[in-house]
Amino acid sequence: MNIRVDRPKLVCAIVGAGLLAGCASITPLPFPPGNPADATIRVPVRTPDNLLAHDETTVAIEGELSQTASNAKSAESMQHMNHGNMPGMQHGEMQMEDQQAKPTDVEAEKKVLADEMKKTADEMKRTSDAMKRQSAKQRPKKKGTPPE
Repeated sequence: MNIRVDRPKLVCAIVGAGLLAGCASITPLPFPPGNPADATIRVPVRTPDNLLAHDETTVAIEGELSQTASNAKSAESMQHMNHGNMPGMQHGEMQMEDQQAKPTDVEAEKKVLADEMKKTADEMKRTSDAMKRQSAKQRPKKKGTPPE
């Protein structure tokens, strides 16, 4: 009877079984005395006084936010009072007057934006060219190659 054994698989199986048996049977080594990782050492723990108390920063922020909220409420009430004093004035009419008073010059804004974009593109091109020249200067030249 001829039995054929695959040696790499046999070696892997033996090593795997050895690792499994070794890890399962070894108890962890004891820590040296006084090691802080030792679970048997008791360290006095002081709990914080009050975790729910607010610190100075939180109290200051809450004060600022409450002032902002009260200012917003008072401004809103003043706005409603001013509209109430004008007979026949509606909120929609006021919005239309504001829009008519400020003519929008979209073409001029587009031209300014296009000019700024062109300046930025030109500046980026100059920077790129300068970086290319700098990197060309720093590259070591090989023997037998013509200069650029």
